[in-house]
Amino acid sequence: MWPAHMPMNSDIDLLVITESEVSSQTQEALLNETYPLYLECGRQISPQFWSARKFDQPPTEKEKALRQRVLGEGKILLSRHE
Repeated sequence: MWPAHMPMNSDIDLLVITESEVSSQTQEALLNETYPLYLECGRQISPQFWSARKFDQPPTEKEKALRQRVLGEGKILLSRHE
């Protein structure tokens, strides 16, 4: 949806943790579903999709730091345990 040369700063960062990997086609489709919300409220939602395995064992230092921020500051909106 957004051209690669046009980086968007998100207003809302959303980390979606899934049981398994999400294909790039599915990620793109889900990202496109946020566009009507952008039009309605003027806020850009930036979802990232991580598998539970990646969340438990982030492969890079940057992703490890993100995990720590999420654990310290993040809000759980929906859990499979609920």
